[in-house]
Amino acid sequence: MDNNLIMPGINPWSHVAEAFRILRTNLHFSALDYNLKSLLVTSPGPSEGKSTITANLAIVMAQTGARVVLMDCDLRWAEQHRLFNLSNETGLTNVLAGGMEISEVLRNTRLPSLKVVPCGHMPPNPAELLGSERIRVVLDELSAIADIILVDSPPTLMVADAAILSSVVDGCLLVIKTGQTKTEAVKQAKERLNQANARIVGVVLNAVEGFIGYDYYQSYYGKKNRKELATGKM
Repeated sequence: MDNNLIMPGINPWSHVAEAFRILRTNLHFSALDYNLKSLLVTSPGPSEGKSTITANLAIVMAQTGARVVLMDCDLRWAEQHRLFNLSNETGLTNVLAGGMEISEVLRNTRLPSLKVVPCGHMPPNPAELLGSERIRVVLDELSAIADIILVDSPPTLMVADAAILSSVVDGCLLVIKTGQTKTEAVKQAKERLNQANARIVGVVLNAVEGFIGYDYYQSYYGKKNRKELATGKM
């Protein structure tokens, strides 16, 4: 398992872990007025951290006991099989091409309530596969076994895939990276998603350092909760 991923027993009181718990809570409250069963995570451009954020969000959601399925729909640069150390011999592309059922490519993880659908082999026609009616069928089938489906998609401004996928999910989360993502790129990504009638439920600012409250969190929770964890009081 990638060291950047939050797993049970690995530094559960770090500020990084808490940031993902806050994100989980914010998503829960933002969806009170509608049913958020599927959430697409994308970014304006490449290397902005969307895949790692999707994986961590899936983990903290599953830690509550929710049934989570993470589906790797980045058919051009798949990462989830690497992050979770899973086989990528078969995956979503096999299902979309009609050769396999979704139940055949669901992979178990170290968390009992978290399953991953890897990408599979890179296809020559990603946009066509993701734009087919089959993707809706897959989401419907996964909805029957999951409380939430997280979809890792390609960057919004690079290819049409994210816009295509945004029309078949309940909400979209946009990841931007401090010091890298340009303001104009964020505006263009938002416009492209709006054109696809996507519901943008939030924005994640990645790679923020020295945020307010970090020192307090470290001094208070770093000592208090480690002591409670050691004594079994939680």
